[in-house]
Amino acid sequence: MINNINQQYQTFDEITFTIPLCELESYNKDCFSTESLPSGLLVKRKYYSKGDMNRRYKLDVIINYNSYIVRITVSAKCLGDRYPELICYKNFDQVISAINNTGIVRISETIDYNDIIVVTCDVTRDVNQRMDDYFGLKLDAALRKANAIIIPYGNNNLTIVTIRKNKSKEVQRGFANKSLTIYCKEYEMVTYQRKFLESLSNGEKVLMAFKGKTRYELKLKNKSEVKRAFGSNYLVDVLYSNISPIDDYMSSVLDMDVFNNYNIVPIYNYSSVVETGRNGLNFMKNLLLCRYFNYDLKAIKVFLKNFYSKNTDFHVAMKPYKIIVKERSKYEEMLTQLNPASLYNYSS
Repeated sequence: MINNINQQYQTFDEITFTIPLCELESYNKDCFSTESLPSGLLVKRKYYSKGDMNRRYKLDVIINYNSYIVRITVSAKCLGDRYPELICYKNFDQVISAINNTGIVRISETIDYNDIIVVTCDVTRDVNQRMDDYFGLKLDAALRKANAIIIPYGNNNLTIVTIRKNKSKEVQRGFANKSLTIYCKEYEMVTYQRKFLESLSNGEKVLMAFKGKTRYELKLKNKSEVKRAFGSNYLVDVLYSNISPIDDYMSSVLDMDVFNNYNIVPIYNYSSVVETGRNGLNFMKNLLLCRYFNYDLKAIKVFLKNFYSKNTDFHVAMKPYKIIVKERSKYEEMLTQLNPASLYNYSS
């Protein structure tokens, strides 16, 4: 289990669910586009919040007259000042109320939650943990020799992706089979969610709720993935499930002892190392490792043997570290010019 992640109930940043058409009391025709057969028979009505400048959160609605179901995708931001709670069993009534208050559609207030089916969801946990300089290195060290890779997106976002390979062991197009995104939630809110925060009655309080929080977000992209994760697609079963899909996925791709007990402590922001002209991410990892072991090649080799296969040619694997050790004085001089700093600047 991941330290500090497990909770007593499920929380979601986004969820897609279906309800019977008969549970839809009304809808605003002016908000919907239509899809019809050549005969003129109406098949679907569609509303997407992406084209609605007045909507500060995701809300998509598809009314299907063939299957007699309504498919709704909604973000936890619909909860407004209660957004830090995320979507969960405690506030799903408020989620329905928020949807009804948009004037787009109105769902029956007496709807039986047992009739609601979960199609997709972003299983989400906010953890009291900062994504420091060593977080990517820590994940990389704990990564099992499995069909998984770590993809960095800038300084704030790391995604662990389980890849799918064909018979010749080449990565297929559309390789992402399952993905867990890990990012600094406070940074994301400050950088990308300013308009949403400004639309709230107490945006500063919402921002403070995410201070120092790292978000783990596992995307379950279809009904099959939801059912495999929770054993059911029924909303009530999903919301009240005591299963932790995030823990399960992390345990399947990471050595959790390494992940939870990795003891390197961040000292500097080494992002300017990229200016050396080398491969920024790999060189930064190599340099941090050399500095941690005081440039002792033997100690580095012993450490690396924990994460490489038995057939690894360490004459080749140690070359990057030997180069750094040889030019140690140059890099030490560069590092002493850096001021201690946190990885992120949270000022507005």
